[in-house]
Amino acid sequence: MKEGSDRIVRYCTGKSTLAIWGVIAVCILIQFGCTPGPTEPESKKPREYTWTIDTLSYPGSFQTLMLSVWGSSPKNVYAAGHNWSAYGFVYHYDGSSWQPVSTPFRILSLTGVFGFGANDVWVVGQKDVYPDPSRSAVVVRYNGSRWYEMSAGNVSMLESIWGSSSSDVWMGGLDGTLLHYDGMSITPDSAMMTLARSIDPASQFFSGASSTPNETYAALLAAIPGSNGYRCHIFRRHNSTWSRVDSTYGQTISCLWSAPWGKMYRGTTGVDVLQDGTWNRLFYAPAIYRICGVAEDNFFAIGSSIYHWNGKDLFEFKDLHIQGIELSDVWTDGTEVFIVGNDYKNTVVYHGR
Repeated sequence: MKEGSDRIVRYCTGKSTLAIWGVIAVCILIQFGCTPGPTEPESKKPREYTWTIDTLSYPGSFQTLMLSVWGSSPKNVYAAGHNWSAYGFVYHYDGSSWQPVSTPFRILSLTGVFGFGANDVWVVGQKDVYPDPSRSAVVVRYNGSRWYEMSAGNVSMLESIWGSSSSDVWMGGLDGTLLHYDGMSITPDSAMMTLARSIDPASQFFSGASSTPNETYAALLAAIPGSNGYRCHIFRRHNSTWSRVDSTYGQTISCLWSAPWGKMYRGTTGVDVLQDGTWNRLFYAPAIYRICGVAEDNFFAIGSSIYHWNGKDLFEFKDLHIQGIELSDVWTDGTEVFIVGNDYKNTVVYHGR
């Protein structure tokens, strides 16, 4: 019995020793496992970005003027505009360099690029004006593998494009032209075109913004008969019915922008926000052409200079100003920002990250 007891004691002692060493081993593993490893650097705040400037100049072309920019990510950005040569109306940035995109269309100039993902990119503008400049609208779409032209009808040059989804796309242009794509086809919005032409035949829808399929805004610039002045009208389409929100004279409205957080903004001598049917000044700046951002306290505005709004104060990137460069558009995803401009000969792209 004693011998057996000794065996049991020795057996139990051995198991306890193994258990203790096991616990020690686990603790060691936990200690090393919990040691902080390399982590990705936190994204910089916009006002701390490092900036680079790229020049886009198509070989053999007298002018390479990109006017609009949009991206699905900082590694998939498109710029569209005008090129004196036969190609280079669209440029693509893949995260490392800009390259011209060859499209098999006779395009005179592109004025807007917009999209809903890497495989759904739209550009609008003007094809060859001969023989009839009033029927020069062009709409081209990219599906991830190829570019193809969509039937836009016999209407004038398009100047802007916006939408809430790939089945709710709006396009505006000269002569009061306003087109809508519903996921099946592009058709003219006859009610708005009639309204625009009743205001003035020489009117143009130069900007617009959509928050939902039932809530769309469009800005119309109309010449005032018998004068050199212009009046800007902002219209709202709610549940398929259009109404005029307001009109301004002597105050240039350059763009409308529907923010991801549901508010509507407009660019003028500063940025205004629409609240309870009234435009309220958010901040003043000499001239604002385009707006883009990801939060109420983090968006960019470009015009006579490059600005950033943090919800409290306006910051101007004075060191980025280059004499003779006219800025035209901005896109950001909150981690990087792309701004296009030109000197009337070549395009420059300001890239902050």
